[in-house]
Amino acid sequence: MTTFLRISDGQSLALGGFYLLVLLGLFIGACLLVNRFFGDRIRYNQRRRQVERDLNDYEVNSSIVDDILRDRRER
Repeated sequence: MTTFLRISDGQSLALGGFYLLVLLGLFIGACLLVNRFFGDRIRYNQRRRQVERDLNDYEVNSSIVDDILRDRRER
């Protein structure tokens, strides 16, 4: 004789909620692992790009100032 496991609507809803919590926990755990193993490299690369951008802006700004000063001297 075979008996089937019957789940009520409330139990089904609770089980679905439990699965969602497990998936959320796995997602958060994966994010933490990525941050732990690759976070320093990601932050380093972001900082390096920011410094390069700042240096480029400084070079552009200083070349504009040099051009303006040269034009004033020539007048």
